[in-house]
Amino acid sequence: MCRPLSISCYLSFEVIMRIVCAYLFLHTVSAQVGFGGYFGFSQVCQKWGCINRKFNFNDVLPLENQYKDFIKEMFAIEFHDVALRAVDRCYESEHTVKYTNTCPGQALLHCVMDKLIQDCPEPYWKQDDGCATVASLAGNDYMFSQSRYKNLQRNLPLERRPSMFLLNCFRSRCCDLQQMFNESLLSECGITEMLHYFDREPQLRTPAFRNGPSIEDVTTKKTGADVIGQVYNFHLLSEITTSTTSMVYSTNADDDEDGNYEDQDPLDCCEEITRFIRHDWRTDCDFKLKWDEQLRLVVRHDEQVEKTRNNVQCEDLTQSASCVLNKMGILNRFGFIDQFTMKNKIRAYSNGKTSYMYAVFNSAFLNVPRYREQCDSPRRLFNLLDAMLVVCEPAKRVSNRQCNKIFTDIRNSVSDITKENLDQIVNNQNQNVQYHVS
Repeated sequence: MCRPLSISCYLSFEVIMRIVCAYLFLHTVSAQVGFGGYFGFSQVCQKWGCINRKFNFNDVLPLENQYKDFIKEMFAIEFHDVALRAVDRCYESEHTVKYTNTCPGQALLHCVMDKLIQDCPEPYWKQDDGCATVASLAGNDYMFSQSRYKNLQRNLPLERRPSMFLLNCFRSRCCDLQQMFNESLLSECGITEMLHYFDREPQLRTPAFRNGPSIEDVTTKKTGADVIGQVYNFHLLSEITTSTTSMVYSTNADDDEDGNYEDQDPLDCCEEITRFIRHDWRTDCDFKLKWDEQLRLVVRHDEQVEKTRNNVQCEDLTQSASCVLNKMGILNRFGFIDQFTMKNKIRAYSNGKTSYMYAVFNSAFLNVPRYREQCDSPRRLFNLLDAMLVVCEPAKRVSNRQCNKIFTDIRNSVSDITKENLDQIVNNQNQNVQYHVS
């Protein structure tokens, strides 16, 4: 026996406490990746405890093969492959820590559900809808829940909330999962359903909000020069093509006698656009456009243009457009344009031009004044390409009959700002000057 306050007694006590702390630490770590929960014996876990007892699960993590057999019995054969892959991933320790671990078995099944939904088989994937990440809160009458936004792609152009906010909020797949447990079993444990959906209503802009009040022309002043210009705000452009007698970009009086210029891809009329979309990418993807006086940029070849994935009357991305956007690295995993990546592409394309040109392209991409028959992603793409053609500098324009006619149509479509101001923007965009709002 050591004497009180002696050094040997103090050291013995310190060793004992270290052993106790080490035991508690190891127990905590194993609990995080195991089957038990933080409140396993509390009233809040009665329903989860009932489910576990029905399948003879205790607070000890079952063997992986045993749990796989359990999961296979719960799902139809169409889900077996994805469900077993989910179990494999969830038995890796790093995949269970972030899931709700209030009750025994909750974290592991929560992980399996999340992985299974993200890898949802194609026939069961509700591609029209967007869902939030699946959640699990002990004590509810349901085991899991998801917020669901029906017809997300259809409503994006009409939403008053930013598209990136919605795409980030509802970034999970919506999977039409079958009922994992039969209703009588759930009822016996006080649970009404396995997966409960919270349907979120769209918050659409009113016509007045979409159109906005009339905005006066924004004038700008160029430092050290006499030219008065105007920042080219694409949301001020009229969508109605107006006729005019001037043919500034035509070089031949007979240029427009032959109106058949469908073989000319408008993107080839502006050499600098290849810095944004490489020509070999367009060739590999068979991405070809033509110019229409009323519709402007349209897909040229006979590619089947599908209506969007919820029977909405808007045109979705064609395969060729998806292909070229994928090569550009700006499609997210759901097949939509990633706006942050696109903004970086726009910024790189605007490098070396006057300071406001980034705002010009970004405005076209965000405000999407034209191509209303398109769904969100193709609409943003075509508005951006349209803007690049509108302000293509003369030195980079291809001079032939078809391109001259296209640029004439483009110039004649401008009505809310003067053609003189547009000419100033086009001709001065590569000068190293700063514009200030006056």
